[in-house]
Amino acid sequence: MRKCIAGEKLRLLWRFLKVGCVLLLVTMVTYVSRELWYRHTPKTVTRKPLVQETEVDYGCLYTVLKPVGVSKTWQTLSLIIRRTTNPTQCLKIESKINTTVTNFLPGASTFRVQAFGSREMATGSVRHLGNDTYNATVRLTFEDEYIIMIIITYVNNASLEFRSHVRPILQHVRGSPMDIKVALGVSPLDYTRYCTQKEAGTKPGRWVECGSINGIENCGPWQMDPVYEFDQIHGFHWLPYDCQLHHYTDQEIKKCFAKNSWKEIVFTGDSHMRYRTYHWVTRLYGACHGCIKTHIKMVFDKIPRIEWMFDARGTRWPISFKNISLPNELYVHPKTRRSMFSKEFPQSLFDGNLFMLNFGHWVLRESTYIQFAKSKLRAYVKAIKTLNRTGDPRRFIWINTVSLPWRQDKAVEEWLENPSPSRVAQWNEISDRVMKENGVQIVDAFQISNSRIGATHDQTHYAKRFDRGYCGGVVENAISNTIANALCNFDI
Repeated sequence: MRKCIAGEKLRLLWRFLKVGCVLLLVTMVTYVSRELWYRHTPKTVTRKPLVQETEVDYGCLYTVLKPVGVSKTWQTLSLIIRRTTNPTQCLKIESKINTTVTNFLPGASTFRVQAFGSREMATGSVRHLGNDTYNATVRLTFEDEYIIMIIITYVNNASLEFRSHVRPILQHVRGSPMDIKVALGVSPLDYTRYCTQKEAGTKPGRWVECGSINGIENCGPWQMDPVYEFDQIHGFHWLPYDCQLHHYTDQEIKKCFAKNSWKEIVFTGDSHMRYRTYHWVTRLYGACHGCIKTHIKMVFDKIPRIEWMFDARGTRWPISFKNISLPNELYVHPKTRRSMFSKEFPQSLFDGNLFMLNFGHWVLRESTYIQFAKSKLRAYVKAIKTLNRTGDPRRFIWINTVSLPWRQDKAVEEWLENPSPSRVAQWNEISDRVMKENGVQIVDAFQISNSRIGATHDQTHYAKRFDRGYCGGVVENAISNTIANALCNFDI
């Protein structure tokens, strides 16, 4: 009897073990199948956005007032931007700002002014008058209807972006966009004359439709080819207000360079100067099939000989000469590639006859110290003057730093890939003053690019290499033509 009971218990235990094993096996198979399924199924990952969406209507803080009286051509259109008088909504916004920053600072906001007509595109300027009131000005020259946009870009001096990216606001203020009808006014008597060399690079200007003004040269192939118009705006060219630029052909530039014995041309700077070199190779050689991406140098051994040398922070010029002291370099991010900034130039570089120079963006990515910028620029120009005291006379052109569009992608979030236009403008104000004080000729590439800030091909560069061997872009083409006028206009 006891044996039967014991046997029955063993059979029951065995059944439980079998059921347990089956359940364990089913569980394991289910788990493995589930893992395999998810491994081969695309995952939908909810990630924190690289840039926080703007939740606040900052544009409510300011209102632009329509101008009083009739606006006329060639006169400066003046607009007042002031704090919005309706406090119920905007005070809540100011309160929200005060919870995220130390305080809302009057007079510390930044604006962008743009005017678009059927035959003209212009960018204006804004200055603080006091009491958080601003004056926006822009000069319009056609009897036409314009759309005027006043866009708030930053508050609390955030446009300086010290060592970190600040998301731009980019919102219309109250009253923007507005339609303005411009009536016919009195035009200057001599605005169709050709700019002198000194005027060509620095005279204020705007983008004008080709062939729209009597007495102004019509556009050439470099201005009219739509392949270069990365912003899809066709048929406009850069034109100063007070004089005009000659549209140089490639052959005319070659003759000018030969006449001045510029047989060796040197470009130094960052990737913007590298693309600029490729563009000039296209203009002087007919094509740039050998143009490749490089971070060191490129040499084109034809006539004239063209060389580009990497010097993105303006360090290599001073250290190539004895007894020129440099400020202590500020390196914050490993992408600054210290080794490339600390080497002297090869002596062959100084055999050049014509030098086109720039640096700026890489400095702005890591520092906004004004004294540091001035010290770097003074050491830089001292090296230029030291070289120019030896051998045959050389020609130097400072092409100031181009304006760049605001970016919100990962490259900008992790590092200041594109400094804000306000930071670039601040740098150019310093660099242009230093160059002018030391007799270095300036070409204002900033104003040319700032009016067509959307005409980059990759959100950073205004020139692009094409399969057919050309390199150019509507803005870069305008800059090169301005340089040609600044170098060659005595031949007109």
